[in-house]
Amino acid sequence: MIWEKLVSGAGKIRASAENGFFARTMIGRPRPIGEIGKFRISFHRSILKKAENARLLFLLSRFLNFLLGTALHCYGVFFLSFGGVAFLIFLLVGNPSNFDFLSLGVFLSGIPLCFSREPLAEGLEKSDFARLFLFRYCGFAEFPQKGRKAGNTIWQFSFVGVAAGVFGALLGVKWILLFLIVAIVLPIAFCVPESIFPPVFLFFPFLGWTGHASLFLGIFAVLSLLFRIPKLLSGHRQDVFEKSDLLVLLCGLLLVLDGIISASGLDGRGFLLCIYLLSVWFALRPSLTVPKWRNRVFFCFLLSGSICSAIGILQYFSGKATMKWLEIERFDLLGGRVSATFSNPNFLAVYLLVVFGVSLGWIFKTGKARFFGWIPLLLSVGCLIVTWTRGAWLGVLAASGFYLAFHSASTLAAFFVLPLSLPGIFLFLPGGIRARFGSIGNLAETSSRYRIETWKGVLRLIADHPFGIGSGEETFHLVYPAYAVSGTESVMHAHNVYLQIAVEHGLIGVFLFLFLIVLLFRSFFACRIGRNQSVDRGFFLGIAAAMVGLLTMGFFDHLWYQPTLFYLFATLAAALSAFALSEREKFYET
Repeated sequence: MIWEKLVSGAGKIRASAENGFFARTMIGRPRPIGEIGKFRISFHRSILKKAENARLLFLLSRFLNFLLGTALHCYGVFFLSFGGVAFLIFLLVGNPSNFDFLSLGVFLSGIPLCFSREPLAEGLEKSDFARLFLFRYCGFAEFPQKGRKAGNTIWQFSFVGVAAGVFGALLGVKWILLFLIVAIVLPIAFCVPESIFPPVFLFFPFLGWTGHASLFLGIFAVLSLLFRIPKLLSGHRQDVFEKSDLLVLLCGLLLVLDGIISASGLDGRGFLLCIYLLSVWFALRPSLTVPKWRNRVFFCFLLSGSICSAIGILQYFSGKATMKWLEIERFDLLGGRVSATFSNPNFLAVYLLVVFGVSLGWIFKTGKARFFGWIPLLLSVGCLIVTWTRGAWLGVLAASGFYLAFHSASTLAAFFVLPLSLPGIFLFLPGGIRARFGSIGNLAETSSRYRIETWKGVLRLIADHPFGIGSGEETFHLVYPAYAVSGTESVMHAHNVYLQIAVEHGLIGVFLFLFLIVLLFRSFFACRIGRNQSVDRGFFLGIAAAMVGLLTMGFFDHLWYQPTLFYLFATLAAALSAFALSEREKFYET
């Protein structure tokens, strides 16, 4: 009875909020895309005609037809020649340290292919994996070469295989294989630019193992932009241009300019962040308006998030957590902090906070797939605990509260009831968690005091440099010590994302950042209270909750001190914008 009254009261509060003064003035209603500057590329027909008649594309098409029509035994001869020559060279050189068993694997892989005389096109269509990837994942039609007589070019392929084996022995077989893989993947990605993003999010937390995470992600970002542009110009993809796009372009321009005029000289960080932002916004965002690609992107993201969380938990219970970032005298019972596949527990916490929000939304999707969301949700919470990152804990509470408050009348009622039970829950938590959480705001704790002293120095810096000092860690280290409170001269960043933006990009940067956030949430809520009902509203509410969690954690830490984490923030922003775009179109179609 009491719960029913609470739900009924919460429903009235929601109805009042959706139809009240705040909703009419600050949120409004979804407007048709035409009113906000729908931009269609009008000259795509002439460009498409020129592209279809281009000599280069004609030659590429002929070459592709040649490869698809070539018999499989020719490819077998290529691998035999490639692996055999490389293997013999390693054997003749006789240097065990340079011996590459990969060459032997290449040689053996060519043996079964030598017994098939059907063309490559038919072989791919008979392969379950190839059909799954090419026809179901990428959406290609069946190859027109099916049923044609296979071409026999054994001598040409054997010659190319010998040359590849020689270069493999000199440069390393793995690099030649990588080149071949790239040569296969790039044309596919060019034809279907959306296919790039699921693998990017699948391997995102593991890019740090390469030692060049920012570089590899930057390459993916550039390629996604380059492959998207021809599709737009040719008319095979269509996009819109609105206020938020202009704002994103201004943010990207500011990032580049601040990298150029940085106090420490030219800095590439601003350019890298600009590439991330433009790639996500103009290449990934259109893909997120399509349910098929949206589900694939975030499923891969949650799958890799589950694996990363499990690694972190295993790291903690196997005794591999480190006390490096803890005050041992106060928190000796914690057992150390984990960083899983990242280099710092705080970086891991930012990533897991996004995983938590997305999985929270995934649970409320329709169909059996929603049950998958519980796996990354529980694993991310467990791993977040053993990062001992208090800012992320507050972010989880903020994200959870936001989701409960806006999902339904029942969850809004729970939002009002749960805080009453928190003190009781707190008493039953393990001592280490209570000690760590209870230290929030405690000035006697070194980390809290250090942050406050840092903020004082940063505010002095901003007062003297209201237009910013430029981007880059070296720039901050060059300018900040003159304004630092004694004992904080060696701090690496502002420990507050809003202050960090003000330091690097000035007050105009903070204004653009906050204006973009307001614009995103305004359009998001305008579509949520519209008349149309979307099955993915609960999921996108999880995206918004993840953004709220990050913005909360941003009060206590620099969210993208590791540049790749900025890619996640931009993805959340793009997803919110994609939701608004798709909902507006459905709203005015009905």
